[in-house]
Amino acid sequence: MTGTRLGPLPGALIAAAALIAMSGCAGAATHPSPSRSASASPSDSSADRGAAVELARFDAVNRATIAAHPAATGDDLIAGLTSAGYPIAALEMTPDATSIGLAAPSLQFAARTDTGCLIGQLLPDGKYLSSAAPLRSTGTCLIGATRALR
Repeated sequence: MTGTRLGPLPGALIAAAALIAMSGCAGAATHPSPSRSASASPSDSSADRGAAVELARFDAVNRATIAAHPAATGDDLIAGLTSAGYPIAALEMTPDATSIGLAAPSLQFAARTDTGCLIGQLLPDGKYLSSAAPLRSTGTCLIGATRALR
């Protein structure tokens, strides 16, 4: 089998393209993005601290509920939160069961606060996850179907 020699031009084009691509990567790394602390106002950091304190309290309540009820239901989590002083009107919870009656793959619940939303999730293996997030434009924390709370 014999090959066809294309000459030096294609090799030079490939080298030039590689050089341009590499210089684009190097250029991106030389412009650091501003840090949050450099642009944050004192009120931003105060709000962040407030949200962190609220999330720590939310987590402590939920972890205590899960420790007391290893197979915690949505009602157990809501009872724990209301016992800790969270108003029932500020709480949201996804259904415990699917539309065909199977256990939900996880429980998701939230508390609306002055600083936004505290969101928790309990997985079937007992693992608990949480985060703080802004209130959605709908005035709610969770996306999708939630159930009535009592």
